[in-house]
Amino acid sequence: GGGGSRLHRAENGDFVAYARWPSKEDRDKAFADYSKDPNRAIPQREGKAELIEEVWLDIIDDLLIPEAELPKRFR
Repeated sequence: GGGGSRLHRAENGDFVAYARWPSKEDRDKAFADYSKDPNRAIPQREGKAELIEEVWLDIIDDLLIPEAELPKRFR
């Protein structure tokens, strides 16, 4: 599956989310069921999401500290 995801809140209150996948092919395969049936919706926890054009990024250097190793002030 995926390699986790992050959800951020921007200064203007908008939410921005992204997920990490091993490859585009793995992501496309995981979402294939949703694109086959146009009446099937991806579940949302609450509210309304506005999807924007996907942006694919290559990780050049990953400096994020694993969640378990974060200082207490981040929890």
